[in-house]
Amino acid sequence: MVKNLGRSHALLLPLVLLVMVLLEDIVAVEVRARVASLPVRVAVLMTLYGAGFSFAAGAAVPWFKRALVGARRDARPVLGRWGFYLVAYGLVYAAFYAWEVGGATVLPSSVVRAWVE
Repeated sequence: MVKNLGRSHALLLPLVLLVMVLLEDIVAVEVRARVASLPVRVAVLMTLYGAGFSFAAGAAVPWFKRALVGARRDARPVLGRWGFYLVAYGLVYAAFYAWEVGGATVLPSSVVRAWVE
């Protein structure tokens, strides 16, 4: 687990959670496309969301936080703290925007092929 990172890292947790929400949304689209029965689809989505949130809280969030702290530390001489956050949140915004506009068409074709096979 990651130690309490304090106020200086307070903007990292929302960034990590936004990435997790985007990944869960991508998975949900696949489930909606593949599971025809509404009751089964709802049960599968609830299970996946529960597992996703558990994974995010237990493993992904600490790992992402360590990765982002390292990236922020390495970017500090060039961008500074607020520049790093501006770029990071801007990239997440662009990913959400692209996903909303294009859906699965914005995914690299290799990712789509891996899901289909």
